Amino acid sequence: MKTCLRILWLISGILLIACGVYVLLNPAQTLIGIASLIGLAALFSGAFSLATYFTQKDELFGSKGILLDGILDVILGILLIIYPTSSLIANIFLGLMSLWVISKGAMAVYHAVLAKEFERHWYVLLIIGILLVLFGILALIKPIITMVAISVILGVFLISDGIEILGHWWMIQKFRKNIGL
Repeated sequence: MKTCLRILWLISGILLIACGVYVLLNPAQTLIGIASLIGLAALFSGAFSLATYFTQKDELFGSKGILLDGILDVILGILLIIYPTSSLIANIFLGLMSLWVISKGAMAVYHAVLAKEFERHWYVLLIIGILLVLFGILALIKPIITMVAISVILGVFLISDGIEILGHWWMIQKFRKNIGL
């Protein structure tokens, strides 16, 4: 492995760990950053939907839905970019995400019950569904805990990924030393 790549790998691991520590120590700033990124993604998605509508509205089935989706995405994107710290927008966003998680969990429970007849490990899907429903309800009832949990999970992931990269970097250094490179 070239020296430049080894150095970049080392820097990557250190940066991931540093970012993970920052996220753990600054959960509010992390959520503001995430809100801004989601706002940017929604803005681009909305712009694409609007462009699709205005260039192909006569050829698309359900083009009015694409128009509505584009308008809503652009509005949400602008609001999240301009007001990433707005508690109203954060609460609406978290509420919608909570309802989405609850519905996904309920569907998983439903599919698990259907799969019970022919799938040996149907209970795994049931457990996942129940956990999703419980997490969604918790997110609705305790939004602050949910927001902090998101930051903690992200921080732990970044730190563990950085440690893994540094571990690989260290093993390669030992291997190179053992073979005389």
